[in-house]
Amino acid sequence: MLKLRVTPTLHFFYDDTQSRGNALSALIDKAVASDRHDDAGNNNGAADD
Repeated sequence: MLKLRVTPTLHFFYDDTQSRGNALSALIDKAVASDRHDDAGNNNGAADD
């Protein structure tokens, strides 16, 4: 009796989660820095109510 074994086929795909996360983090950091810069320039001692 002949027994054949089947090996599963592996499929790999590129996962760009890390690079996308880094790009989004940099974008958020840039937006926060811009907001801080804008807030510092507009600070005339009055409350923002």
